Amino acid sequence: MVSGTITDKNGNTTRYDEYEGFYYQYLEFKASGSLVRTTNPDGTITQGVYSFNDATRGLSYKYDGDMYYLNAMVSVISPTEMNMTTDYGTAGRITQHFRKVTK
Repeated sequence: MVSGTITDKNGNTTRYDEYEGFYYQYLEFKASGSLVRTTNPDGTITQGVYSFNDATRGLSYKYDGDMYYLNAMVSVISPTEMNMTTDYGTAGRITQHFRKVTK
């Protein structure tokens, strides 16, 4: 994620402006369907399994066994950019803007 917003259950929104040369969160989608998520700056790494439904543009992400599912809507802007909106119900909503990182 290079920028985004988090809206809590009370409707308060925190905006994360674009980091110059850095990211807030790094997602690596593997061909096997696994997803590796690295959070900056602490470097926390979590792994899980993702499933993308092209018809609904929905992304499901499962980690910690079968305990937790993250349902998100993906909007592909270009081959190198996408937005992902995740609704946490009563907890709030997160909208993230991602850019492809080339190695």
